[in-house]
Parts: sequence; structure tokens; C-alpha cells
Amino acid sequence: MVLFINDRPIYLIEEFDSKNKNYGSVILDFKKQKNIKDWKKRVLYPNATEEDLIQFFKAIKSIKKFDFKSLTFVVEDLEKAMMTVFNQYEIVDAAGGVVLNAKNQVLMIYRLGVWDLPKGKAEIGETIIETAKREVEEECNIEISVKENSFISYHTYSHKNKQVLKRTHWYKMDLISDAKMTPQKEENIIKVKWMNRNNMHKALLNSYASIVHVLNHSLSQELSFSKG
Repeated sequence: MVLFINDRPIYLIEEFDSKNKNYGSVILDFKKQKNIKDWKKRVLYPNATEEDLIQFFKAIKSIKKFDFKSLTFVVEDLEKAMMTVFNQYEIVDAAGGVVLNAKNQVLMIYRLGVWDLPKGKAEIGETIIETAKREVEEECNIEISVKENSFISYHTYSHKNKQVLKRTHWYKMDLISDAKMTPQKEENIIKVKWMNRNNMHKALLNSYASIVHVLNHSLSQELSFSKG
């Protein structure tokens, strides 16, 4: 599992290669090393317990800025650890798409000053795949078909003094028609653009790490990119 907080990846894994020494900080006892602002570069937290996870996610909610680039928790039971994390937030489900046209170009949107992928929150009564199709077609004014099963990404944000974890289900999609393609301006989208791989790499320099993660996963055989 990968969860993004302030655009930084938080990894939860069960197995760890002890030969990997490329970490700036190793946290062995949260009570003694609880000042998250002192954690640097890539951080490793081996043998993380349920209580360790609860303490960390409670603490991180009150920190607006921190320096570490990534954090890896090594846990005994991944499914149990994920539920522990989910219990710390209000969960919101959303869905979106990685849309490809006949030229194998990827559809990206420009919203709030960054390049993004079309997505949005689920509405009451619809399935998550219906959400994905509706949001993509509404935000870009195109017609698509949903191609493959979803990949799930996670990121957190604050809303009305609540800490929210957005669980976004991503689908690969094929274009049917973009004859009327226009950005949905009421959703703060000002551009909708087809991008080849070179243009997409440039756009991702001004995007979210979570979007880079989604594209790396969805286009794994064609794209290998990291932000920062």
C-alpha cells in the first residue's frame, strides 16, 4: 500500500530487503524519535506495531510541513495495518481514468495550476465504475469506454476541520469520441490535452506525486518516472 500525505509517499510493506541502506533516518522507537520534523530524506520504520501506526498518524495530522521525502513502515500483517490506518480518517471514495486514444496518447487536465487526471467523488447510488465513467466524460466532455479493472490510490487532505483519506479507483479507458472535447470550467479545469510520452513527462514535473504513481502503475511498460 502507498498513501500520500502532503504529496509524500507513505509505504506499508510486509517484506523488506535488509541490504537496502539508502535511508536518511531509521526510526526504532516513536516515543524517543517522535519529532517528525527532524526526520530526513527517505525514512525507514522497521517492525512497526499497530500502536506505532496510531501514534504516527495522530501526530502527522497536526504537522503542516515536514522534510522527509518518503516513509516506509515494515509491518507484520499488511491487511491489519491498512485497517489501522483507515480507522484514523474519514474515508471518501472517488474514481477516475487513464484515457488513451488511437495514437496511444494520454488525456490530462490542467486544474488549479497543476496537471492532473480526470476524477471525482462517487455519488449516492452509483457503482464505482459508473463514477469513473461519469466523471471522465463530464470533466472532459468526451465519450469513453472503460477497459480494465481498477487500481486504487490513497491520499489525505483536510476538509472542514476533518482529516480525510480519499480512496480513488482508477480505470484504464479507451476513447470513443473527443469531437466535443472541452474542459469543465465549473470544476476549475481550464485545459484538456492529449499528450505523448515526452509531453507527459514534462507535465508531470508540475503535477502531484500521487498522479505520477498512478501513471507509473497504469502505464508500467511504457513509463518510468519519478517526481523530485
